[in-house]
Amino acid sequence: MLGIMTAAGAVFGILGSVSFPCLRKRLGKCLTGILGFGLETGCLVLCLISIVAPGSPFVHKDFLLNEVSNTSTLPPLDLNATKIEAPTSLTPTELWNTRLSVMLLMTGIICARYGDKLHNTILF
Repeated sequence: MLGIMTAAGAVFGILGSVSFPCLRKRLGKCLTGILGFGLETGCLVLCLISIVAPGSPFVHKDFLLNEVSNTSTLPPLDLNATKIEAPTSLTPTELWNTRLSVMLLMTGIICARYGDKLHNTILF
């Protein structure tokens, strides 16, 4: 899965490099750079949203309310474990909620490659 996401990021980067000459002719060098920064920033906002999305390890009642409690919703860590067992039955809603933060984070990183290549191409 990580390889597929890396490939998608590479494709978005190539698209940014290929579309740069056309955008430079139509918008000019300065506006193309501003567009690139804007697209990159807009996509990276998805990464910030992933922090508070369902399934994020940062979203925790105690973390948000600044309360400290002795109870934990996480199972105890077994340092001698040889394999990790996944939950056997997740409903589609539970699966969506556990993966939403990861999907937002990776989508933001991958799509930001397009804007990154637009404004980095201006430097050369």
